[in-house]
Amino acid sequence: MATKNDWADIDDAGYWHKPEAEDYDSKKTAVTDEDIKPEPKPALVKLSEGQFVEPSMGYEYNKRFKVKVKVDFLDESARNMKKVNFSLYSIYMNKTESLSHNVDGYEDNGYAEVDMTLYYPPSYDEDKDTNVKYFFKATHERGDKVLDSEKLSMPQETHFVELKKDDYDENGAQKYNKSQEGDTFKANNVVKELQGNLITMGFLETGTDDGYFGDGTDAAIREFQDYAIKPERMKRKVGKTEKADKVLDQASDGIVCKNTADEIDTWLRKDWVKPIPVYRKGEYDDKGVSNGKGAKGTDDHHTGTPIVAAQEDLQKVGLYQEFSIDGWFHDHMYDALKQFQEAAKDGKFLINDVLTDIGEKLTGHREGILCPKTQKFLKAVVEKKGKVSNLNKTGLEIKAISLPNDNVSFTTKESENKIHVVAVISFKDIPKDNEKNIEWEIQSDPESQYKADIPKIDDIKGNDVNIIINIPNAINGRDWKPIKYQIRAKLNYQSQVYVSEWKKIVQDEKDMLRQQYIDMSKNKIPARSEFVNAGKSKYFTLTEGACNCGKHSYHLWSIMDKLDDVREKMGQSLVVNSGYRCPQKNTNTSGSAKESQHMYGAAADIGVRDFNADGKSDKDDWNTLKKKAEEADVSYIEPFDKTGTWVHMDWR
Repeated sequence: MATKNDWADIDDAGYWHKPEAEDYDSKKTAVTDEDIKPEPKPALVKLSEGQFVEPSMGYEYNKRFKVKVKVDFLDESARNMKKVNFSLYSIYMNKTESLSHNVDGYEDNGYAEVDMTLYYPPSYDEDKDTNVKYFFKATHERGDKVLDSEKLSMPQETHFVELKKDDYDENGAQKYNKSQEGDTFKANNVVKELQGNLITMGFLETGTDDGYFGDGTDAAIREFQDYAIKPERMKRKVGKTEKADKVLDQASDGIVCKNTADEIDTWLRKDWVKPIPVYRKGEYDDKGVSNGKGAKGTDDHHTGTPIVAAQEDLQKVGLYQEFSIDGWFHDHMYDALKQFQEAAKDGKFLINDVLTDIGEKLTGHREGILCPKTQKFLKAVVEKKGKVSNLNKTGLEIKAISLPNDNVSFTTKESENKIHVVAVISFKDIPKDNEKNIEWEIQSDPESQYKADIPKIDDIKGNDVNIIINIPNAINGRDWKPIKYQIRAKLNYQSQVYVSEWKKIVQDEKDMLRQQYIDMSKNKIPARSEFVNAGKSKYFTLTEGACNCGKHSYHLWSIMDKLDDVREKMGQSLVVNSGYRCPQKNTNTSGSAKESQHMYGAAADIGVRDFNADGKSDKDDWNTLKKKAEEADVSYIEPFDKTGTWVHMDWR
């Protein structure tokens, strides 16, 4: 794989090279990279009405608030392109600053809405001035323009309202036929908003935000306060506790005073949730310790016997039958848990030997991990005395997967995104004519760090089908991760589900590179055959012209022989400062043209040195190299720039 080495002419291997050149961007004397621009894509989405949504108790610094924009689809083809990005800015002492606070939202009923936090500007100094204005920018990948919102002036007066048991707002008044007058009525939906926050943190059940501060809300607040006066906190996506710098300094009294309200806001801002531990493969509890699986106090140890309880529950639902209750989350428990989660996604279990839809399905869980959602669902199935109905019994086999690009890879480009799959029934008791009812599942490879969008294949049935990878372009790149999926066949037959093993499909490195051209809408997509990982000409090697991002081993650099002509004309060694650049590297190179010839392996920046042997490197040397390049029939040479340390030449 290419790294940032000192590249040099073969004849002068020890010669140093200049930092990577920037394409010159001033007056042009000929057609340049910048003159060659792709046809702009038509706008498919219009954003308007950028608004701040005032919290029920007013705006406060470092507190959450909502923003929203109106989203109009100008073409029906764009209706699935729902993502809108929001970026927050401040204007302080006449200086506009980005707060580096970016949140993605998604269109719903004509609007996209997200939570943001009113951070102080980086240069804020209340001794100089306390007045700040805020605005946000909303963007859509196919929007007609970047939308600037209205401006919000700070500071503002807040109107904090203390809440306690038996208080209610407009929602509670309507549901329970209460008067919208008196001391217990609180306006502006404040009780419902509080309940929504408690649901988000895991202290109230979904659907209980009715606007009335009853026994359930009172118990939830007291439980929240009990946790908040202790230093242990748990982030939603981590599942392990951390220590808070500051705890709630208040008794657990069920009253939402300012201290409690501020603590709730802190939890929401830091994405803390009710600390229900998460259990992963390899971890163990106190019984696991006694069984020699590890020591107490390690990162893998959980106090008590929660893993024992989970193993017992898995046995109660008909899984983990042949293994001991040992307090260790090993491979067998992992397999049983995944089988339970698979059944729970369908929501069907055997109750009194009848396959029954229990009315809910497991969603938003973490596969193979005993996360809070899985723990709760498992307990619910145990309470209903449900059992897994031999779901996912092996009975199918994927016989063939044909990939469009050399049968080894694929991209999202049309004609390169069709995956041909063939499955057969391998279980002898299922008649072969049921192969027409085989369904297909596709998901991101669990081992992949990059979670690609999942193409929809809901309507595909049969044992011989084509799956189209029709996912949106990742306009900012895919963080150097290939698109990876796993596919399996699935058949419902006589109240049982038979499946094949998961089979992986993975982009290879060539198509991972080519995917950049697709995602970033470049004018040309190089063929797979153009990418090479070795080669040399008379004077140069591929390594000298390789992309120096250090991320890939394949490159485009078909001009080595042409550079040989320049080298012959010069009669002395040349140093390549910059040759091939992948699209992501090109984007990150300051001053580089969007359609730079560097991306197509047709350009080189050659370092200027004392070619004239007069003891200095200057414009005369630059002109010498330029003249020799022209004699070698170079198509285009970038004009002399202010540093004069390289000559950009390309063959377009």
